[in-house]
Amino acid sequence: MKLLKLLTIAVLTAFTINTASAQSITVTSPNGGEIWAGCTQHNITWTAAGTSNFYSVDYSTNGGTTWTSLATNLNALFYSWTVPNTSSTNCLVRVFDFNNNTIVDQSNGTFTINAPLILTAPNGGESWQVGGPT
Repeated sequence: MKLLKLLTIAVLTAFTINTASAQSITVTSPNGGEIWAGCTQHNITWTAAGTSNFYSVDYSTNGGTTWTSLATNLNALFYSWTVPNTSSTNCLVRVFDFNNNTIVDQSNGTFTINAPLILTAPNGGESWQVGGPT
């Protein structure tokens, strides 16, 4: 009887149930295929579970080879971003837990940033004559 009781205890202690919530971040926008114009305002959005509720947001214009920080220690599920005046068809955003950078997600696919029309001439200092050649 003592052996059976010992085996029962051993079997019961071999199984533990983890009731902690799963830790995850899911980028919802931009998530691939969007076309955003440079110098315009867009919200980067995400959902989260089991995180510290403080986030960092980065973007990449080269498919994730390099990243530029947009915000750190952000206490919200969005970031209002003024899109840079840089053309690229290979852009991504990523969001990670500020207190645990292993909890991270990035756009599922690339999106495009189109730079607006850029005035190259005159760009300052020129003197042009009315009706004259440029």
